[in-house]
Amino acid sequence: MVEFNRKIMTIDFKNTEDSDVMDCREKGGRAAQGSEVGLEGMMRQVVNLLEYSAVTAVGLIILGTMNIFVMLVLVGLSAIGFAAKNHANKKCKKEVWDPLANWWRRNHYMSNTTCDFAAAKDIRMFGLREWLTEKFKKEKKTKYEGQIKNEKIWLCCSTCNIFCFAASQIIVYGWLLYKALRGEMTIGNFSLYVASSTTFYTYVWQIMDSIADLLQRSREVDDWRSFLDMDGGNPDVGKEVPEYDSYEFEFRNVSLGFLQWSFRIFSFLLSA
Repeated sequence: MVEFNRKIMTIDFKNTEDSDVMDCREKGGRAAQGSEVGLEGMMRQVVNLLEYSAVTAVGLIILGTMNIFVMLVLVGLSAIGFAAKNHANKKCKKEVWDPLANWWRRNHYMSNTTCDFAAAKDIRMFGLREWLTEKFKKEKKTKYEGQIKNEKIWLCCSTCNIFCFAASQIIVYGWLLYKALRGEMTIGNFSLYVASSTTFYTYVWQIMDSIADLLQRSREVDDWRSFLDMDGGNPDVGKEVPEYDSYEFEFRNVSLGFLQWSFRIFSFLLSA
């Protein structure tokens, strides 16, 4: 027989109403929702990084005979693109997606309430249609505003990348034309260096892009670890329920209601 050690995760029930705890759980959950995020996403980015590095090394050998300063400029422009994407990732996570953690919970609840036929009678009986409609519109507007902010951030990042690529092409073509006009380069070498420099810049940029994605996956893993490290309360507090053939649960002076009171201060007994 093979025995497995299991760690039981517990959390105080009161924490299920704590927005900070629920936000931490939401962010941690997003880090484990697919193969492109979290730990698996990091592993995939490492594989991509190794692949791009091998191709870049070959391009480095070819371009080494052209001009070392041109190569350094291409690497510098790629580094600017990396800085732009890494900044966009951090800014979007901090200012857009992390603050929307509680929105995902509200949206999930609203979607279940408004799309579940079991709630239709309650919505009609208590006149909740208009209230839920306005609430739903407000929640969607909150998400829309976050998406607009996200698109603006990435628009700036994309614009920076476009300018970096354009600058790389101007520098490479300028240098090659200068060498060709002086008769120091043949048409064949001109074509070879144009293709090689474009490939070199593309793969250096992809390396930088993979590093930026790797850092973003690392932040997601940190969210997941923060959730796992959360203090869920002392599991030893409390006492075990004794074993009986049947149980009775008594509720004293409780009230039930939704928007308006259905029952006020009554007691009842449940048998199980």
